Amino acid sequence: MFKALFNWANLWITVLVFIFMWLVSIVPLNFDIINPIQQVFQDFDISDIYFSKIRQQQKGDDRIVLVNIGNLSRGEVAEVVNILNTANPKTIGIDAFFRKPKDPKGDSALAGALANVKNLVMVSELPGAKYNAKKQQYDSLETSNAMFMKKASSGFANIISSGDKNEFVTFRTFSPKENVLGKVEYAFGVRLAQMYDSKVAKKIIDRGNNVENINFRGDFDKFLALDWPQVLNKEFKPEMLKDKIVILGFMGTTLDMIEFKDRVYTPMNANYIGRSTPDMYGVVVHANIVSMILSDTYIYDAPLWLDLLISFVICFVVVSILGYLYERSGFFYDGLTLLVQFTFSVLLIIGIVYSFDILAVKLNFGITVLSIIVAGFFVEIYLGFLKKLFIKNKKA
Repeated sequence: MFKALFNWANLWITVLVFIFMWLVSIVPLNFDIINPIQQVFQDFDISDIYFSKIRQQQKGDDRIVLVNIGNLSRGEVAEVVNILNTANPKTIGIDAFFRKPKDPKGDSALAGALANVKNLVMVSELPGAKYNAKKQQYDSLETSNAMFMKKASSGFANIISSGDKNEFVTFRTFSPKENVLGKVEYAFGVRLAQMYDSKVAKKIIDRGNNVENINFRGDFDKFLALDWPQVLNKEFKPEMLKDKIVILGFMGTTLDMIEFKDRVYTPMNANYIGRSTPDMYGVVVHANIVSMILSDTYIYDAPLWLDLLISFVICFVVVSILGYLYERSGFFYDGLTLLVQFTFSVLLIIGIVYSFDILAVKLNFGITVLSIIVAGFFVEIYLGFLKKLFIKNKKA
């Protein structure tokens, strides 16, 4: 039985499957017939199932306080900053741009309020059109007007997105740092974490990853949150903010009004295939990044060699089972093939999701699923044609 399942023929079929997949990967193909399916699944990631449906409720992170500034004027934002600053937070971050001068009175008030913040981080932006691929750096950095940046550090707000930019754009990853004209610019979340605890934040840089996955804790209900009327009316206890990271940004006109402005798709979305509505404000995404860094709860990407090894072993097992069935099941082979492929695909997804849950290791399921699907064709090609042709020529 063991020899019938695991033999050299099945090993060669498995090798042929991977050679075929490699050839497909290097040859650009464009089939209109698969476009509708591609549009639905191109923004799907296996970790979305985990974040959306499986993971247990996470504890809140009270080191981070989110403050909604809604549609306040610059003068009103200045008043909010002044009130927050009296509570002695460890650092204040502002996820909003003030690019050009507007009202002189409001501008002056905001510039003065920001200058009084001991540890201030303002968002910057890396313009994609200004990326110099040859030098691997950005040739410019966009920030708020200089009058608001006098005593501020900056951190870029760009988050790496995937999917159709005209429809579903999901935010799962970010770059910890980028090179801008020969200088290092850190991500907004990284810079805030550095201000709070430089030793702990050092680890994300030491990891040396160009891209990091975001280990989401949750929406703004997982952090301390204040609405702008609460701040202006001083309806909070100053101890709530003392030595905390306070991040200001847009979270609706008021917190109880969910709006689409500055709201994005994340793996926390209830519909992980074919998104419904954006589920998280951008400022909350940054809060999740800060929380991940301070909590040391990073996600690890499995190396390519491990993905390929796992895929090869699973494909070999599937090929061996299908080969055994091909020789013995006759009429029932096609139905049994679909059953085997479906069963292994489901078990694979379950295994990957729970390895992600237990080990925080993200495996690439696409290679393995494709190999399982292709395996059935190559078993039939090899056993139904190549093997018979070889035997016929050998007899001749």
